[in-house]
Amino acid sequence: KDMLESIHQGNLPGVGMTVIDGVVRSHRSRNTPPAETLPEVV
Repeated sequence: KDMLESIHQGNLPGVGMTVIDGVVRSHRSRNTPPAETLPEVV
């Protein structure tokens, strides 16, 4: 099972962080399921 197949079946990906142009723009999403592994900034 890959990501596109999961989305096609109605499963949303967990969003842990959004990075745009190397800058963290947002952290956990309240509108999607939690991510299995939480990202961290090193």
